[in-house]
Amino acid sequence: MSVPLGIVKKAEKDPLPFFQASDTYPLSFLEHYAEENFFESDYTVNRIAKGDRVLIDWWEKEREGVLTKSQRNVFEVAREDYNIRNGLSIPTLCAPHEISGASVICCDSDRVHSQLVKDNAQCVEVLIKLFHNRVHADMDCKKVFIVPLFDGFNKKERQLLKFIATGLPMKALDSYYDISSGYAKNLLPKICEKLGVKNVHALRYFLGIYRAVELL
Repeated sequence: MSVPLGIVKKAEKDPLPFFQASDTYPLSFLEHYAEENFFESDYTVNRIAKGDRVLIDWWEKEREGVLTKSQRNVFEVAREDYNIRNGLSIPTLCAPHEISGASVICCDSDRVHSQLVKDNAQCVEVLIKLFHNRVHADMDCKKVFIVPLFDGFNKKERQLLKFIATGLPMKALDSYYDISSGYAKNLLPKICEKLGVKNVHALRYFLGIYRAVELL
């Protein structure tokens, strides 16, 4: 069994997934998943984005007939092309700017998978949620997941983020950085879009709760 862990930004545009995976997880599937934008029709992503915090058994949902054609295709590609016969997804976070979860896969038969779920699902769910909490509490762990969100940010964007985190009024900006308030006003909507937050207040909250300034 293998576990990929990821964060998916909930911006209206460019909601790219970010993965961390164990050594035995088929990375080729994750590459295929990203290239084909499977996250747009992934049943588990859709459920987590709607606030569902319940463990999701991939093929149980398929058997229940609740999947759309595009949602079923994601699971079928995993099973037919990458021998991921079964999987569980455990939601760990649904916030305005991001969602996250972990998936545990099984390449054994349906019978073996069903027994594993019966015997171990509750324990696996608890362990994954404990790991998630550890990531958010420990700065070294957090770096692995939060730093990639700032890939592609230039020097001025990073400086503006650091200033926003101080809570000071924008008129004080040029006292700290060589950035005019007019330039910052035009830059802020682009930064908010990149991080999937609605406005500067949500941006300041994001920077504070994740201590993101320490990672810039």
